[in-house]
Amino acid sequence: MERDHLYRDYITIVFGLIATKGLEQISDKALHHELWWSQAPFFLGAFIVGIHYWYVCVNFAGISSTTHAVLSKGSAKKFWNNVSNIIFFGMPVLFVSAYAGAVVTFFYAIPGRYDLLFRAFGVLLLVSWVNDLWDIAVAAYAKSKTNVENEKGQIEDQRKLSRLWLACDLPYFVGFAFAYRWIVSMAGSNPVAAGAAFIGLIALGVGIDAAVTPLEKKTENHETTVVAAAPGVKR
Repeated sequence: MERDHLYRDYITIVFGLIATKGLEQISDKALHHELWWSQAPFFLGAFIVGIHYWYVCVNFAGISSTTHAVLSKGSAKKFWNNVSNIIFFGMPVLFVSAYAGAVVTFFYAIPGRYDLLFRAFGVLLLVSWVNDLWDIAVAAYAKSKTNVENEKGQIEDQRKLSRLWLACDLPYFVGFAFAYRWIVSMAGSNPVAAGAAFIGLIALGVGIDAAVTPLEKKTENHETTVVAAAPGVKR
């Protein structure tokens, strides 16, 4: 369970710092009389994205706990066991850091660099897609490392969820990539419309995630996985 605590603490601290940075940006603009109502959709959208990714990553940590418990058994050789732990713990941390970096960029891009904001949004979607591929590959590898049917079943559940996310994230990213130039050009001439487009994109993404894996279902899966993994021992 050590990995669970470290990973979840890292996610919570990082996204907590992001929320603080967003509040600092709003306060600074308000103090300098640079805060306009047209910026509200962008700030709101940035906060929603941060909260959404924090919640999903923390819950996926629980869903994937069995996968990483199997991988943590590792090799008999200490060196390769350490390398394995660094890779399988480090990659999710890098993905979370990339999400966090994109959201921070949102706050710094408001209001003068909406082109940068939408580029950061594209990076966020791309990283999500790559993360899905990584989770699928890791789950397949972990499933091949265990002969315990209960563990195989839980790992397969995580793999199916990752495949559903991949099926949703890929067309979402491709669609945004085709619309990117139009959205950026609109942001330069009509920030209000661009703000509405930003909120719409975020609402679509959150809606897709809720349809694929309802938030209450994630919590149930997390609780079940933790209980099942306890004797052997968590996006």
